[in-house]
Parts: sequence; C-alpha cells; structure tokens
Amino acid sequence: MNLKEVLAISGQSGLFKFVAQSKNGVIVESLTDGKRSNASGSAKVSALGEIAIYTETDDLPLAQVFENIYKHTAGKEAISPKASPEELKKFFAAVLPEYDRERVHVSDIKKVVAWYNLLIGIGMIGGTWREFGLYRKLCPAGRRRMSTLPIVLGRGLVYALIYAVTCTYILGLHYRLFHFPMNGATGAVMLFMAAYLAACIAMGIAVSTLFRYRENSLLLLLWTSIPVLMLSGVSYPRQGIPDWLFNLGQLFPSSHGVNGFIRIQTMGASIPEVFAEIKWLIILTVVYGGLACIGIHQVIGREQREHPARKENGDEGR
Repeated sequence: MNLKEVLAISGQSGLFKFVAQSKNGVIVESLTDGKRSNASGSAKVSALGEIAIYTETDDLPLAQVFENIYKHTAGKEAISPKASPEELKKFFAAVLPEYDRERVHVSDIKKVVAWYNLLIGIGMIGGTWREFGLYRKLCPAGRRRMSTLPIVLGRGLVYALIYAVTCTYILGLHYRLFHFPMNGATGAVMLFMAAYLAACIAMGIAVSTLFRYRENSLLLLLWTSIPVLMLSGVSYPRQGIPDWLFNLGQLFPSSHGVNGFIRIQTMGASIPEVFAEIKWLIILTVVYGGLACIGIHQVIGREQREHPARKENGDEGR
C-alpha cells in the first residue's frame, strides 16, 4: 500500500485507508482492526504521502523520514511515542539531524513515531523496498544487470535461514509427533531440501519484482497455490492432466520438489535416484535467479524515471 493511500484523521487515533465517498464525508477503514467508519466532511483528513517535515533546508517527505527511521532502528519499532519530550527530541535528532527545531514540535514527533510504529506493526514498511527506493540505493541504475546479484543473494540467504528453521521444525517435530514415514537418509533429505528451497526462493524474488505492492503478490499466491500443487501430479492423477498443462507445471519448483521429497522420505530413495529432480531444481534456481537480477534492475530503472528529483539530489550529494 502506498503512503498516499494511508490517511490520518484529526481527532481520531490510528491510521485509515479510503474506501468510498459518502454523502457527509468519506468512508474509511481502520488499518488496525479493519472496522469501517464515516469521517465527516468537517474532519481534517491528510494522506501520509502528502505530509512533509520541516528541515533547515527543504521540506522532507514523510516517506523519506520513515526510511531514515527504518534504517536507524534496523527495521524494528521506533521509540515509544509516550517517551519523555527529551527522549523524543534526541531520537528524532538522530534520525533527522537537520529537522527544524522551532517549527517541528514534540507533538509532531509523537505523531510521526506513532504512525511509523503502527505501520511497522501491520507489516507495511518492512518489505516495501520499492516505495522507499531501497533497490535504487543499493544498486544504481547505471550498473550492469548482474550488479544486482548481491541483492538477490542477500535476500535469498535471509529467506533460506528462515525456511531452514521452519523445515527443521516440521521435519524434526511434526513427522515424529504424527508418526509420518521417515525412510529417507537425513543427508539426502537435507541436500534435496536445500536445492528445493533455493529454487523456490529464486522464483519468489523474481515474481516479487513484477508487483509494486506486496498485497498484490499475496493475492497471486492465494489464487495459484492449489493449481500449482495439482500440476505436480501428486494430489491429482497424472493421467487426468493434459500433456501441455503438465509440461507447464514443470516450470514450478513444487512439481519437482514434491515428487522428489515423497520418493526420498516415503520410499527411501537415494540422491542418485532423484538426481533428475535435483538437476531441474538447480536449473530453475539459475533461471529464476537471473530473472530476479533483471527484474530488480528494471525496478531500479523505473524508480529513477519516476523520481528524477531524487536522482539529482543523490548526484549532488556525491
């Protein structure tokens, strides 16, 4: 969700998003609990994307201030808005040293901090790389496409660590708790899962570059997860799937991953016996990894075109 779609209403706590125009004002939906209400026409409604903070030079957009806080806190919540005025001023000075001390009051700092913590809490800032232009800062658009490779590898490593914990939890606890068959060698399972996760992560990063907002990618996941699983030929008979549709399913890591995992864990297959699946997973990792690099490069280019002023400011700073 873009900050221009996030609304703050005077006299009401929290943040909202616009739903529809009403006879006496606008209908808004709370980002905290999802409840809808009517904001009267006399209420002051402000979009966060249109708010700026006074500095000693030019006014700084609120999105840029949020970006500074995000970097300062390493993606965590900021200081509590209930902290003392001295603590709030000290925190804001560390985030934005050039803010105008005379025109930016403690009450303003409290609002910014409260809004930021709320957005972090509902997960709107942590992954919004495109809205804050972080891709562009990590890799300038003038570089070649493969200069985005460190970005892909860095994100992939973080995802791999997260999914490694999940896999350990499922295979180590659930399989034993519910007495699922575990006929595969531990080393074979770990090697195969590493190849499978690498392909899934590379594909996920590549697909994510197609969407401006993460909510849209989640919708795609909800609509395609079950059909993709059925195309693997495991949950739906292979004989009932047309050849062209089955071949299309081979483009997804799940088709090779599910088949190979079942053969190892249920039938006790060895690595040489599932080498064909591993080979395809490696190929998909390389292909989707390359597409992810190209996709991020394109995102950076679009951000440069959409925000030329930022590019000029960055050049002046250098």
